[in-house]
Amino acid sequence: MKNKDSFNQCIISKKEIMNQVESYKSFDFLYSDCKLKNHIVNSFGPELLIQYGRQKLTLNDCDTFVTTMKVKVYPKSPCYEIYYEYEAILSNREKYGILFNSLSLYAITIKDVFYDYLKERQYIEELLNLNGYSNISTVDIHERIPLVPMDESRSGEEFLGGQHYLGYILCYGEELVDSNGKIAKDIDQSLTNIAEEIIHLVNHSKFIDEEYVVDEYISRCMHSQAIEELDSLCKEYGGGRLPDKEQSHVWHIGTYCTNEGDIQVVSATYIYVSLYIKTFYIQVQQTITVKDNEFNIITIKRNVFGDDAEVLFDFTTKLYYEAIDILDRLGYDRQQEINYKVYIDVVGEERKKEIELGELLFGLQRSEYSCVDTIIKSKG
Repeated sequence: MKNKDSFNQCIISKKEIMNQVESYKSFDFLYSDCKLKNHIVNSFGPELLIQYGRQKLTLNDCDTFVTTMKVKVYPKSPCYEIYYEYEAILSNREKYGILFNSLSLYAITIKDVFYDYLKERQYIEELLNLNGYSNISTVDIHERIPLVPMDESRSGEEFLGGQHYLGYILCYGEELVDSNGKIAKDIDQSLTNIAEEIIHLVNHSKFIDEEYVVDEYISRCMHSQAIEELDSLCKEYGGGRLPDKEQSHVWHIGTYCTNEGDIQVVSATYIYVSLYIKTFYIQVQQTITVKDNEFNIITIKRNVFGDDAEVLFDFTTKLYYEAIDILDRLGYDRQQEINYKVYIDVVGEERKKEIELGELLFGLQRSEYSCVDTIIKSKG
């Protein structure tokens, strides 16, 4: 990972790692700050969480948009992150014959979209910077970095294992080895199921002039039954087969749009099936648009399927799970966290280049499956 070297000086050695943080004395300057006293809250794990208020924006007579600024300060490295949680509270609407009093839709951004916390952010940044802390992007926190050398003598699981979120390392440091001398794994079971196939693909892949290519003689999987059944599902829900990516077959299973006066929700479902390995990735791109009383338009865009919003998408929810059932029945492993990294040889150079599994397996760029939402405010 490109950011790893810059954090090495912050990470405590393995011998010094503790399962629990003994004290928060490094945070004393925050606890003693009168302006922060009412904003420091308990947090999961050893990191300190500072939460600023609940600024409310009235959208309509009965709807509100709530903004909360959150600051995480990490004990094992002098780093902090700032992000914003948004909650659109939509009230008194009827969907599919069911009247609900309140429905909440959540989003997380790294930008203060409505500029609710300019003074608070400036204050906390000056205080933390003065005490030697550096700001790190929420996007980087969700990166994974390899803690296990990628050498060919290792098993498939060890080849991919030990890759933790950067945020975990900033909290705990590098993990202690277990009684057998192995680093504890943090890896999805669905990924270990295809680990050997991933190693084979990596060993027969390369970068040529910055382009990722696979050796021509590597055979592709036969997906004839999956193609037939997904094509049939598309006909039912109004989707269709899209042009293949370099690494995957692609389907737009369907798009569903619902309008309730000043609220519109568009939900488009896409499936990527790897050309070389029997695995798939499913993505729902959501766009939620709300108009306020002054004809402003607030748009939330995300690349995930949020359970909190399923009530709005009865039709889309059905097609989503039907598509998953088809591929599960045919023995495909679903991948959900595709930002694990492997390393590919660079032709003509004595080095390797990192590549995320999203690109290796499905030809996706990181921006296509970002974990951070986008919120846009514009005039209608």
